[in-house]
Amino acid sequence: MAHPPLQHDISVAFDTAKVAPEPFTAPGLAAGLSMRPLRRLANGALRSAIVDMPSGWTSEAARIVGGPQQYFILKGRLRLGAQILTTNAFFAGFADETIPAMAAESDVSMIAIYDAPPAYAAPAVGANTVHVIPDPDKIDPIVPEIDGKKLVGFERRVLWENPANGADTRFLRIPGGFQGRGPNYHPVHEEIYHIWGDGGPDDKRKLSTGWFLWNPAYSVHGYHEHSPEGMVLLEWHDGKWAYVPYKPDAA
Repeated sequence: MAHPPLQHDISVAFDTAKVAPEPFTAPGLAAGLSMRPLRRLANGALRSAIVDMPSGWTSEAARIVGGPQQYFILKGRLRLGAQILTTNAFFAGFADETIPAMAAESDVSMIAIYDAPPAYAAPAVGANTVHVIPDPDKIDPIVPEIDGKKLVGFERRVLWENPANGADTRFLRIPGGFQGRGPNYHPVHEEIYHIWGDGGPDDKRKLSTGWFLWNPAYSVHGYHEHSPEGMVLLEWHDGKWAYVPYKPDAA
């Protein structure tokens, strides 16, 4: 099946610390939050953001979510129902699943990923509770493989999958000295947050802790992927991801 025309050099990368915060509001959500948008869809809807909670903020009660939502804690201490979640904790839910009452026990920053505009309501009796991973490192890692060759030193931990469209979210460790295999593309949008470490998608840009990278679907990128010291990344997709080497004659 033919794919859309490939585009080149349209990846977006920026330091999230330089993004101006703006109020974060959503139906059914207590006021007092701010956010730094990472990506918006063509229609203006929020796809991903860093949500900042001031110490003492509370959601006041449990809430059901209006569409698939994911959260990854970058810093701080968050009470989620009876659980205390800290750095690198992850939780996610599908539409009509319940997020227990939340309370920020310190200033909290977390990545938020939305498949639909965020909305919340009082939970129904018997509703499922969101999926929680307090520590991703306790998940058995997968060693990725490309063209039949294992990428020794890499660790991939899948935090969430959407069976409806194959989308997933991954916690990745990339070893120091990594060198990519050359330009490539994916059939879906790929978003990456640099939790730790340094690296670059090419020789023009260096990304470090706190940077965000968006590789649009069918965009050729990765002309010289590299990382001298290694990286820890959160990577998420809006459909089933695949690695496709760029071959000009076949494009």
